[in-house]
Amino acid sequence: MHLSSKWAYYAKSCPIMIILLIIATKLNIFSYKSSEAKIDIALQSTNTSQDQEWAPQQQDIDQWENNAPFLHCPHGSDRRKEGLQKFKELVAANESSFCSCPSEVTFLLVTNLPEDQSPDSEHLYRLCGCNYAHVRLDSESAWLGMQWNFKYKVTPALQWLETNHASLPEDSFIMFSDAFDTGLIGDASNMVQHFLDYDCEMLGMSTVADWPPNKEFKLFESEKYPWSKCRPHLSSGAWMARVADALSYLRIWEADWTEKEGGMTETEKTRGWDDQMAFRRLHKRFYPRFKVDTLAKIWTRSDSSMNCI
Repeated sequence: MHLSSKWAYYAKSCPIMIILLIIATKLNIFSYKSSEAKIDIALQSTNTSQDQEWAPQQQDIDQWENNAPFLHCPHGSDRRKEGLQKFKELVAANESSFCSCPSEVTFLLVTNLPEDQSPDSEHLYRLCGCNYAHVRLDSESAWLGMQWNFKYKVTPALQWLETNHASLPEDSFIMFSDAFDTGLIGDASNMVQHFLDYDCEMLGMSTVADWPPNKEFKLFESEKYPWSKCRPHLSSGAWMARVADALSYLRIWEADWTEKEGGMTETEKTRGWDDQMAFRRLHKRFYPRFKVDTLAKIWTRSDSSMNCI
């Protein structure tokens, strides 16, 4: 009997075999998903209560004051110099009555500094008794060279978490911030509750700047946070999440460049992969599980408009 005749025979006499073969084939196809897609599915299967649109209570908007315990002084902020000077003055005063940290948060820094140097942000963490980890890049871990690269905000933090997450307190949180221009200037003891108020998995720092300029993300962020006129956009300068969620989002953030290097936007096609553009891409993809701290409950940018919501 020829092969084609055999299949004709089985198809006629055993139709159930054809159905089983089809099912097996489809299951085999679904097994070949990329690592990013598997992470995406895992995120989609958790915390379905966070799939709803979100807005703060009106009284939170009407009575809003900027009491953020962390100050961000990026290039482009019109009070950058004053903010960086404030960090130095607080460190020099060597007095901790102005600050506090919650025990359930581990603060994460990544720098390319040698062992005998520390940024002011680390001095402030020490002064305030915070639990923190300083990931120092060296000639082995800095695979792109010792000069700072956007990718160093993602992969080294992920590698540290993958190595150390099991040793962190159960149900604890991670807060990452840019080491050289972000610092603790106030009472952060309630930052976990402030995070929980947003009902999200990942919370990113807010900014007035649409940077890098992108019409799609600018419109999306403005539409999702209409109450915010001075800080509706996302900055990759700081973020906070539970440890497990941090691992998941960092893996997707890393995959944005390891699997899609070459530029996802016109800006990236000419300038190369950009950590903030990728972070905004993740925000749009996972909102409302990924939100922006538009109420400056944790971080605020050092601008003359910092008291404007």
